Amino acid sequence: MQKNFRVVVSGHTVEETFEITVKNHKDEEVEVLVYEHPWRWSEWEITKANARWEKLDQSTLKFPVKIPKNGEQTISYTVRYTW
Repeated sequence: MQKNFRVVVSGHTVEETFEITVKNHKDEEVEVLVYEHPWRWSEWEITKANARWEKLDQSTLKFPVKIPKNGEQTISYTVRYTW
């Protein structure tokens, strides 16, 4: 879910913030992989994140997330696009 969008430098830079909530209904902790695809432009960087992440390629991010039994975890990150 997109939580924020702002133009930083008109015509050259924008930022978006996203939140993703993942729930675990099992009676044991699980690790899931959440994939995201920054799509607005090819030049991007993550400026803030509350979870560990990895850039797999130019258009794919991976967040490995451990979720406690019968719990949930919310991933929040901000991506800045420049052109």
